[in-house]
Amino acid sequence: MKIACFVNSFNAINWGGQGTSEGIRHLVMKEYPTAEFCPLDLPALPLKNFRSLRNIHDRRLIRAILRGDRGGVEDSLGHLGIDMGIFEPYSHICFNGEGAIHSGSGHLARLLGILFLLQDRKVIAAINQTIDLARTPAKEKALVAVYSKLPFVSVREPVSLDYVRSAGLKNARLIPDAVYGLPKLTGEEIASITKSYDLPDKFVAVTGSSALKRNRHSLRRAARLLQAIRSITGLEIVFLANAKTDIWIADRLSGRFGFKIIKPPVRHRDASAIIASAQLMIGGRQHPNIFAFIYRVPYIPLKGNTHKNDGVAQLQKYPIAPLDWECPMHQLEDACDVANRLSMDWTLPEVRIDNYRIFG
Repeated sequence: MKIACFVNSFNAINWGGQGTSEGIRHLVMKEYPTAEFCPLDLPALPLKNFRSLRNIHDRRLIRAILRGDRGGVEDSLGHLGIDMGIFEPYSHICFNGEGAIHSGSGHLARLLGILFLLQDRKVIAAINQTIDLARTPAKEKALVAVYSKLPFVSVREPVSLDYVRSAGLKNARLIPDAVYGLPKLTGEEIASITKSYDLPDKFVAVTGSSALKRNRHSLRRAARLLQAIRSITGLEIVFLANAKTDIWIADRLSGRFGFKIIKPPVRHRDASAIIASAQLMIGGRQHPNIFAFIYRVPYIPLKGNTHKNDGVAQLQKYPIAPLDWECPMHQLEDACDVANRLSMDWTLPEVRIDNYRIFG
């Protein structure tokens, strides 16, 4: 049993990508200890500076999938940098959909084309994904056409489950994000990791969001939030920046607000330990919020560019729904009150992954 796992995000800049790949490997190898688990790097997405040309190939690929045209799919994949020969050594495919199955993803068509061509040649599990195609009919139909023929499909939160079922995909099930399956750090490990970061005694951990961009408008939105956090909590801020946009924003606002920045090459394990040491977590990055939940640190979620944060909150039965980045001050104050009550009496059950037999 030789398993190819892609999207391979072990070395991603993003802590969520690192954590989900680590979690998938941990969970798969626990169920299939004799298997060979092989993270597989796909060739880089071509035509990076020619998006309109790549969009033409994407549309042709989606149409070929809908026609069931294997030759057309293979031809379009060739234009998009994929030689299907790279999959020959593997008997099983673990497709880590993570954040790639949404309408704005440049990888979506290429990934669906690969799965379309492999579906009758390999044992495939499409897992660990938020699916949000923003009601784009052609993409929805292509996804349903491909996924309905796969032996195993799971999504990581209930909003995506409702979405795919309403789109016509009946074989999907819910398995929480793989980071919930990672071994939990002990108190001693957390203390050992964080002592080298010179953290404040008490602090609010803050992240950005996929809803923000590298522009002045997003800088104003982030600055407004940081000012509100400081005013409401009276605590120091530690900005955890592990996405390019978050790093750009943090670097430009650090002089004004005087916060400490945690950013790459810091890895997800250290980031988890830092979050576990915070009094509160505020932000729109899904996985830092999940890390906070795992370590019973109250968090206030903010909106992202898909419904993933709403799905996270629903899965956890979390009492605070994601706030808009420009929410009124009183909404943030109310959320802080709820978070404060949670810090004193955490009654939420853990999110568990009890069965990861994704290959039967």
